[in-house]
Amino acid sequence: FVAAGVTDGTTVGYITSESVANVATALAAAKNAVETKTGCIEAQVALQAAVAAVETIQPEEGKFYVIASAMPESDGRSGQKMYTNNDGYMHFQAADAFANVFQFVNKEGKFYLLNVQSGAYLNTAKGHNGGQETTLAFDIADAKSVAIANMGRANAVSLIPEGGAMMHAQASGSSVVGWNNTDNAGASAWVITEVNIEDFAHSVTITEAGWATLVLGCNATIPAGVKAY
Repeated sequence: FVAAGVTDGTTVGYITSESVANVATALAAAKNAVETKTGCIEAQVALQAAVAAVETIQPEEGKFYVIASAMPESDGRSGQKMYTNNDGYMHFQAADAFANVFQFVNKEGKFYLLNVQSGAYLNTAKGHNGGQETTLAFDIADAKSVAIANMGRANAVSLIPEGGAMMHAQASGSSVVGWNNTDNAGASAWVITEVNIEDFAHSVTITEAGWATLVLGCNATIPAGVKAY
């Protein structure tokens, strides 16, 4: 009995440790039940049930995530993170910035990818090697849900917008494009990791003047006891 790719991970889209333990238990039981034909049949049914019940780590509303390329370390794209530029297109970069922070908004059981800084939702990713149409919509009514599929290796997942192609870190440049192939392309593999939004907080010192100026490129929560104009 083979449970290929059933290993646990710690990032979104990967198999939960509980599911891995259940499969391991069923596999161990199967090894002890192969003495008879009946035992083999029962073991196969139990193992198939355990595999069918496998659950993956899902994004949680209210939490914040970065999405980094899962290319091998020898590739320059490795670890670079998705972000949205001022024109609303998806790119990837090595720098750590607030533009890298995303949320997964759950609407009627589907996940919609929201860039926290721009307030824009993923619209679609189409084309092949650079053929990318409008990527973001500023209204969730026009957004496309995104499917997260385990790629069976190193916490890597694929991201596929509804009706589009898998999101792919283009080799030439820094664009995230649609990849029409359905193979396990390394540049279509991503790691989704939760981050602490407090790491992206801004501070400002208010002097005896009683006021100060702060310019942010995003919406922000104003601390209690502070007035902003």
